[in-house]
Amino acid sequence: MASGLSRLAVFPDLRHSGRQYTQALEQSHWSFAKVTACLKDYVVPRRVRPSGQVSVYEQDYYVGTGYQGQTLLVQFDPDDCTWLICDAQGRQLRRHPAREVKREHIVKLKMTQSK
Repeated sequence: MASGLSRLAVFPDLRHSGRQYTQALEQSHWSFAKVTACLKDYVVPRRVRPSGQVSVYEQDYYVGTGYQGQTLLVQFDPDDCTWLICDAQGRQLRRHPAREVKREHIVKLKMTQSK
């Protein structure tokens, strides 16, 4: 940040938008479909542990011990709410239900177990 100041110190107007929160406004503007459509745009690398698992949002997903030590790519598929796990060439290796990607988890900011 500028001169080592925090973002809030540089931009004090970020403290509050001035709009009051209402549940009705959230319900009319928030969309699970839009959230999952946004998630699909991210492809993240994950290293396979000796157990043959990769971690996504602190959830473990099995790929196979034959992939241990390799870096694989994980992407969200909004059509069936699954994680696609692919090799570096884009070949799909596994597909797992995205257990943590649920409306109630996102709204409560509880996508991971530690929150």
